[in-house]
Amino acid sequence: MEPSPPVNVKCPVNSKDRSLEITWDAPDHPNGIIQYYKVYVYYGNGATKEVNPTTGPVTTFNVQNLTPGICLII
Repeated sequence: MEPSPPVNVKCPVNSKDRSLEITWDAPDHPNGIIQYYKVYVYYGNGATKEVNPTTGPVTTFNVQNLTPGICLII
């Protein structure tokens, strides 16, 4: 069973940066020990791409090599 998703995800709005640091709070009901988070990039045309997962149960992540105008999903 997958844990509930992270909460309070924060990502800069309307960013034109090629990298973004995103933050979040751990899920309220993790269903066990969190080993890592998966981070996805949404491209606006329906396409998503998983970027490298986090190393451990961290609550910040710097996503690199972005195209300006995209949106992130955790």
